[in-house]
Amino acid sequence: MVDSRLQRRALLALGASGASLAFAGLGAYGAAAQDQSVDGARSGGVERIIVTSRRVEESLQDVPVAVTAFQGDALESRLVEDIIDIQNITPSLTLYQATNSNNSTAAFIRGIGQADQLYSFDPGVGIYIDDVFVNRLQMGFIEALDIDRVEVLRGPQGVLYGKNTNGGAVRFYSQAPEHELSGQIDLTVGSENRTDVRGMINMPIVPGTFAVRANILARSRDGYITQTTTGQTVDDVELLVGRIAGRLELDNFEALLTFDVQDDNSGAPFPTPITPLVISDPVGLYCASIGMAAPCVDTAQPALAPYQTGAELTPLADNNAWGASARLSWSNGPWTATSITAFRDVDLELAFDLDASPLPLFIDFQDQQSEQFSQEFQLAFDNDGPLDVVLGAFYFDETTDFGATQAVDAFLLNPGFVNQVSQSTSSYAAFAHVSYDLTERLAISGGLRYSYEEKDNSNFLRLQHPFFFLPIGTDVGGFIDPATGFPFSADLITGSDSWSDILPRIALEYQATDDTLLYASYSEGFKSGGFNGRFSSGANQQPFYDQETVRTYEIGVKTTWLDNRVRTNIAVFYNDFEGYQATVEVPDPVLGTLQTITNAADFTSFGFEFEWLAQPTDQFTFGGALAYIDSEFSGFINPATGADLSSNELQSTPDWTLSAYVDYTIPIAHWAELSLGADFAYRGSYFTEIDNNPLLFQDDYTLFNARATLRSPNDVWSATLAGRNLGDEAVLVDGRVISGLISVTSADYADPRTWSLTLSRRF
Repeated sequence: MVDSRLQRRALLALGASGASLAFAGLGAYGAAAQDQSVDGARSGGVERIIVTSRRVEESLQDVPVAVTAFQGDALESRLVEDIIDIQNITPSLTLYQATNSNNSTAAFIRGIGQADQLYSFDPGVGIYIDDVFVNRLQMGFIEALDIDRVEVLRGPQGVLYGKNTNGGAVRFYSQAPEHELSGQIDLTVGSENRTDVRGMINMPIVPGTFAVRANILARSRDGYITQTTTGQTVDDVELLVGRIAGRLELDNFEALLTFDVQDDNSGAPFPTPITPLVISDPVGLYCASIGMAAPCVDTAQPALAPYQTGAELTPLADNNAWGASARLSWSNGPWTATSITAFRDVDLELAFDLDASPLPLFIDFQDQQSEQFSQEFQLAFDNDGPLDVVLGAFYFDETTDFGATQAVDAFLLNPGFVNQVSQSTSSYAAFAHVSYDLTERLAISGGLRYSYEEKDNSNFLRLQHPFFFLPIGTDVGGFIDPATGFPFSADLITGSDSWSDILPRIALEYQATDDTLLYASYSEGFKSGGFNGRFSSGANQQPFYDQETVRTYEIGVKTTWLDNRVRTNIAVFYNDFEGYQATVEVPDPVLGTLQTITNAADFTSFGFEFEWLAQPTDQFTFGGALAYIDSEFSGFINPATGADLSSNELQSTPDWTLSAYVDYTIPIAHWAELSLGADFAYRGSYFTEIDNNPLLFQDDYTLFNARATLRSPNDVWSATLAGRNLGDEAVLVDGRVISGLISVTSADYADPRTWSLTLSRRF
């Protein structure tokens, strides 16, 4: 680690060298060969991609923001099948499947995010679907999207739209209905009996005025994780999703209405125990039953290899979700008014086994219903002059009812409990952003956002069993009635709180040449506090945590070279956090160990990102991305254990990442062409949690993917054979430690090596 002064010097040094580095690199990774300009015409070489990160349509190379963007065709050629795959082609981005669910995603950008998908914790990275903020990634449905493009914005977001997030935003845009009849059907088969059927149809209902686009996906697949007790797999996939959109276009008015639904009856990906199960039995009840002295190791549950679990439970991860949105736009000369209204609803049932053993230890059943409503208004002014203005207001409301029943009662060593929770969140914001051209090449932009958020929470926890093996009157975290020695029910966490902040952003951009943009920006981010959803007693835990704020400094250069054949983008950043919200392990007298959120001391990080893309010929494309991040806490002490975490690394954040890809198209006959592609993604070592437990450490690794596509010249039909993770790397993405009366460490892994064959027909 280096001190803050050295960090700032390194930041300035990297920024000063940005222009000299640029000529050594090759293009903006996201602007792939299928990118299109506003009018759809080819400009020669690497085609430009249009983004709306500042609420106006701009070329990716003209935006003074660290943003990586991909067109839908580029995502397909990079073998991107779901949101998690985007991390392999985006700098400073980490995505992985959250624990015990096939339909939840944990997201980090530049080390900032949120791993715990429990109802009470808000994401550090915002996910948007057609400009609608999604607070619960259990709401899934991303697979249902007919993707037009994806934008990944790095750094604090919120001044221009939506709900403020500190880490950044991943924004998905679906294909809008068009005024011509078209359709597509895809059939995919692959590893573990995978079968996908995907269909799309676009129909003009009133020519030139109203059109409808619908798509559906049915996916099934056997699991990768084997249950050693039964020989069955536990993470099977059974997914059905559908989406329909209608688009109405009049002279000064446009409306886009969407509805999507998801029925996910997949199994839960139970974790793999990577240490033997240890029972610390104070009276020998369990140990005596297997003929050993206390404490003892359960010989029926040793450590297992990746993709194995000893869990005896039948997996359950049912997710039923639906959503609807309406985007309405009115134009009057230079003014455009936009309203975005959205509803989302999810009903999630989970059954999982955290100890991953055949014993009835930590078995959890959860039922969660979440409803969210959001409303955003925007008023934009653009008369093709030097001044652009965006004014807006945002409202968000979410209500969650959560129930959990956990059995923690191996031979009555621990009690079970029933947890009933209700939480409501209301968020209000007003924002304004102005951009002004000082000269033909120099522009300044700035904005302000006021955010207010309020949360109400009621958490009722009832213990189910007495501690038979403890003396009468023993107090265990306030749960035991001293008069009877029996546990009692209580409202352990009930209350409300609110947080607010005023957040600025300012940027200076200089168009040094027609092909070189230099920029510098300062922005602030805000993430509200909340309630610890894993709070279970007053011992060693705090029921509440406070807000987190960040100040981010960024400089960058965007360049185009060799007659638009090569592009490079470089960004250098420095983050200064106060009240950084960190997930730490805390001892719990009832559950042994919990992961919960606390506010760390101040925290700083700095790094850089370098993206490139080159298209030397119309048939040959290659690109990549390189990123580095370094971070440092200022005296971070775990308040529950007293452990000094100041020198620890951020969770799930490697210091170095590197990715690259190559595509080559070969005409083989008048009726077909062959496209070959390969890519790799290197990620440095990291810990999966901020306590930096050496058992939950992933060494650096490299993933390789490859594909071959045979298609007709007019792209009416195609066949793609693809292989992913060809080296069959078992990549640790998450894990947890259970300690106390019962001790075991378990881990979750990314997908192993897979193959697929996809046949497509378009009309």
